[in-house]
Amino acid sequence: MAEPPSPASPRHDGFASAAKELVDEVQDTIRDDEPETQEPPKQSLVLPLLLGIVFAGVAVWNVTSYRSGPAPLTAVETKQAEGVLVFVATQAVEDFAAHNGRFPASLAEAGIDAPHLVYTVGGGSFSITSTEAGVPVRFEKGEVVDDFLIGLGISPPDSTFPGGEG
Repeated sequence: MAEPPSPASPRHDGFASAAKELVDEVQDTIRDDEPETQEPPKQSLVLPLLLGIVFAGVAVWNVTSYRSGPAPLTAVETKQAEGVLVFVATQAVEDFAAHNGRFPASLAEAGIDAPHLVYTVGGGSFSITSTEAGVPVRFEKGEVVDDFLIGLGISPPDSTFPGGEG
């Protein structure tokens, strides 16, 4: 009877390598026949988390900013704002007079709705005074508009340089 080949014999090495090739081929065939199951790519949480943090920061900033409200005007800014309002009212009164041949009886007749402006008319002249927030601003007929605005620190409409010099 024939003896089984010893592990060190060339015949055994050939049989082992052939068997290994056959097993590898069968496994490859099995792998090819199985449907591939791929895991979906993992989603990164970095971008959504970063966007959430930015959104929350902007929301908190907006809430705290709106709660405090706008900064109050300084005395100079209040005087300038009232001066512009007096200037607009003056232009409306003069425009009304040019079209109607007389001064309006009230600022409302000239189209101005500003209850804190005091309009005085008489003797062929008028004046408009604002005392809003304790900052008096007065314009009288005959006053040079550019000088009035420059006195408030406002450049007249047709000046090219701050302060009305041009």
